[in-house]
Amino acid sequence: MQGGSLMVWKMWLGLLSSGWKALKWGGVFSAECPRHVAQPIDQKLREEYDVDCGFHDTAQLLLYDGTFEEAMQGSRYQSRPLAVYIHASEHSDTASFVTDTLGNPTLCRALRETIVLWAADASSAEGRLFTQKVEAVAFPLFCVVHTAGQGVVVHTDAGQGVVVLKVEGKVDAMQLMRRLNEACEICQSNDSQTRLVEESRRFREETATALAEALLVDTQALRERHRREQDTDAAREQLEHAHEQLELDRQQQLRRQRESLAALQQRLRASLPAEPDADAAGVLTLKISLPNGDSLHRRFSLSDPVQVVYDAVKCHQAYDGCDFHLSSYPCTHLDPSAKLSDYGLHSRAVVRMVPT
Repeated sequence: MQGGSLMVWKMWLGLLSSGWKALKWGGVFSAECPRHVAQPIDQKLREEYDVDCGFHDTAQLLLYDGTFEEAMQGSRYQSRPLAVYIHASEHSDTASFVTDTLGNPTLCRALRETIVLWAADASSAEGRLFTQKVEAVAFPLFCVVHTAGQGVVVHTDAGQGVVVLKVEGKVDAMQLMRRLNEACEICQSNDSQTRLVEESRRFREETATALAEALLVDTQALRERHRREQDTDAAREQLEHAHEQLELDRQQQLRRQRESLAALQQRLRASLPAEPDADAAGVLTLKISLPNGDSLHRRFSLSDPVQVVYDAVKCHQAYDGCDFHLSSYPCTHLDPSAKLSDYGLHSRAVVRMVPT
């Protein structure tokens, strides 16, 4: 068995013997992890390997000061991948990896410019848990964790990360830089896919929102049109009802007028004097021209009042109940209260009915 594998098995046996409770795969990363202050690993790398590392900006190898969960949040805030180094002092390849690989100035500069670097000792709680999560079998362990993509998923309270690079065992600086470049390209591709997915999701949401708003506007417009149509129908019904009522009132009024006229004509016929004989003395034959073109021929006695002529006209079937007066030629108005003999009318005189 390789030395790295033996080291991992020893660590896991130590966890079991000390009663440390392992988390289930996919659980929250920080649930069983106390805050790990990276100062011991910072001191260890400086004192044992003479590497210029620390949490300040002037350090050659810049480490993130905080827990793994805080480092995840920092990488998201800076929009950079998160590199995780798990340090195992007892492993034979650790010294050369720290001194020659991590201590390489070119690699340090690349890490400072593109990566958020978080380190933990393999014997610490967070170091042990991360080792278990990624199923590491050898040391040194160097991983790159990103917020999206395909791979081993590491969960924290700050969200989940995907292990896009896992380097186990000794590797030189150039090899690690090449692997880091590949990991950064994967992260950029994942970011692009994530942005596309997010843009697609946002587009779908905006489209759905716009459609919902348009549907709401159309529904409101449809309801308003329906309400106006109902109002129009109600107004039309009211107008039709008013017209029907007016027509009914008019018909009733006409019926009452006809009934009143018929009663009047019946009374007038009953009281109208009979026509005198044609050869009797003092008889006047009048031709009364009616407005509709008809003529009424009737004999009257010169001693009859003019009112009798008016009554005879009212008894004619063409009379419609209108007000009128009688006029003889040329334009003599016949007063109903006078007598026919007062106007010097000759036999077969013509009288016109003039509506007023």
